[in-house]
Formats: sequence, structure tokens, C-alpha cells
Amino acid sequence: MSKKRPLLIESFRPKETKSTEKFIFKYGDDLRQDNLVLQLFKIMDRLWAEDGLKIDMVIYEVMETGFETGYIEFVDNSNVISAMHKDSGFYCGPYKEDSILQYFLKSIVADPDDKFKFCEINALQEGNIETTYKDRLADYHKKFMTSLAGQCVATYILGIRDRHPSNFMLELGTGRFFHIDFGHFLDNCKSKFGFKRDREPFIYSDELNFFLKKFSRITVKKYKGPSEVAQAIMQHPGNRTVDKKTGQMTSQKTKRFEEIVKDNENRKKQKTNADSTNVS
Repeated sequence: MSKKRPLLIESFRPKETKSTEKFIFKYGDDLRQDNLVLQLFKIMDRLWAEDGLKIDMVIYEVMETGFETGYIEFVDNSNVISAMHKDSGFYCGPYKEDSILQYFLKSIVADPDDKFKFCEINALQEGNIETTYKDRLADYHKKFMTSLAGQCVATYILGIRDRHPSNFMLELGTGRFFHIDFGHFLDNCKSKFGFKRDREPFIYSDELNFFLKKFSRITVKKYKGPSEVAQAIMQHPGNRTVDKKTGQMTSQKTKRFEEIVKDNENRKKQKTNADSTNVS
């Protein structure tokens, strides 16, 4: 986030492709510094790759077009950590170490409006719900861990300062963590009344540590629904996603799973009818 109030621009491509490109126009900051830092990030990422390390760095493009003017690539489907704090409470959210994990459970995994984007719907229809979720969780956790480690090392080496939750982002679909806004680097700290605001060599906050270490608590559990088909849910200690008395899911999730189960049963019936027709 920036006090300069950058402008988000969305450009539409020809009708044949039906795709859009998003980028940010920013005025008032020297984007040459951002460009330099990101170029150094690319070099580090390449050196790690040559040694067989897949760090999953998010490195967006920056193009300066004039004095304190330029364009920044927009990383779609991502959110700042400060917004995740607010989701846990405007005042107390930043002090809750589980704020990122709670946001992950409530907004990333269990969003019923986008047909469970966290897991491919085809895999759900095939009945591999538990296995697919487990593999998806493991991949998400790994990418968060490697990208967080890479960002910690890179920002420490380059002396990146002015670090706060509005300058940390999470790519929601993949779990990759990354920094933005590199207006202060080479240990050029902001100060207030003669005191440096950045006192840590790099950022590894409590909520990031909690998300990294407690992620393994997220489990995939089965229960038998109305049609006695094994179904999976995301559950975490402290989150009651299933009613303990009835054993049923919340209404929003139940509706989507019932659609999947019904579709799966129809496909089985069609396959059975096709087999019987071939035999006859």
C-alpha cells in the first residue's frame, strides 16, 4: 500500500481473446529503486534455481516512464496482510497471531461463491475429495514456506526497510508470500523523533510464524451425507465448520456438496445404463 494513492488501470484485449491486463500507474515515488530491487530479486532467484532450490518468488514488473512516474504490474488474486488483520477485528486483529490462518480458512478455502477455487472441481466430481485437498494443502504450505524464506533472506541482504503489514502480500491461489514497495532500501530507515522505525533486520512476525507452524493442523475429514457418499470438509481446531450435534455442514457448503454428489450419482447412472445397453 502507498500514501501516493496509485491508480489501478485495467486494459481490455480484442474480443477474440476476451482477456484483460491490469497494471498500476504511480506518481510521486522513485520507481527506479523498486526496479533495481526486483532485478536483484530475479538474480537471487536464478542463483537459487541453479543450485536446485525452488523458492517460488513473486517478482512483478516495474517500468519507470519519467521522474517519479511509472507503471507497476498488478499481481491479481492477492491481498495485503493488513486486510487479513482487519478481517479478525479492526483494532485487535493485528495483535492476533492466528489472523492469517483464520482468513485462510474463512475466505480462501471455504468460499462457496467461486465453486471451491481452492480445489479443482473435476477432482471433486471424480470422488477424490480427500486426496485432492491433502495434496493441495501440502503444495500451498510448501510454497508459502519457500517464498517466505526467500523474501526474508532477500530483504535482509538488501536492507529493505519501511516494512509493515500493508507492504506484505499473499497470493491467495498459490500461497506465495511477497513484499511490495521498496522505497527504502540499503538500510535507509524511516525515523520518528530521532528513533528508527525499523528495528528488525528482516520481518518474521508472530502471525507469519503461526501460519507456517500451525498450518499442519488443518485436516480433511470425512462424514456421510444424505446420499451416504464420503464428503470432505476443511476443519481447524477452534473452527466449528460442522455442527457437532447433527453432523451436518453449514448451509452454504452443504448446497455445493449436494450438487457435486448429485452430479456424481447421475454420471454413475448414465455409465450403468450405457454398460447395460452395450451388453444387450
